[in-house]
This record gives sequence, structure tokens and C-alpha cells, in this order.
Amino acid sequence: MRKKFIILSAITAGIALICISAILTARPQDGDMAYIYQDGVEVARLALDGSDDGKIITVSGENDAENVVEVIDGKVHMLSSTCKDKICVNSGWRDSTGTPIVCMPNKIVIDVKGDSDE
Repeated sequence: MRKKFIILSAITAGIALICISAILTARPQDGDMAYIYQDGVEVARLALDGSDDGKIITVSGENDAENVVEVIDGKVHMLSSTCKDKICVNSGWRDSTGTPIVCMPNKIVIDVKGDSDE
């Protein structure tokens, strides 16, 4: 009985170590570029290395939809949107991979990617 307990404990510890290492390696990485997609099609790229600081991109869509994207200090955010709920505008700034900015009503996605993502 004790031998089975030790084997089961070792297997559980091994699985826990694998899960922890997977979580630690999946952390967001610094992004190099912000890719702007409209309805699944890339419409613009903004560099997050400082070369596009202060740049503002306006993406127009169906039914007078309009989203304004801004880059400052190597970070990107949705400056304004014509959508009703403004979740995209209130989602904050992005400078690392992992969580895109999404405007579902206007079909806009801002996805930050690094060198290893391309």
C-alpha cells in the first residue's frame, strides 16, 4: 500500500511540475508589432519600437463604423469607436502578446505579436 502511495505521489508531482512549467513559458512576451484586422483581414501594422509613436490609424467599416487606434510610448490602444458598449476603448493599452483588443460590433481586432509569433 505504501509503495502505491509513493508512486502515485511521484506521478502527481511530475504532472504538477509539467503544468507549472507550461504556465511559466506561456507568459506574455514583449510585442514588436500591433496588427490591426478588420473582419479577419489585416488592414494595418503599427511598430511598437518607437518608430510609430504618436501615429493614429482610423479604420472605417460597414454602417458608418469607425475605430481609431493610437500608438504612444510603444503601446497601442483603441482611442475611440462608434460601437455602443465601448469595451474595446475601455480595455486599455497593450504592449505584450497574449490578449488582443477586440471590437466585436465593428469586427476589429488589434493583436500584438513578437518576433517568435510571426
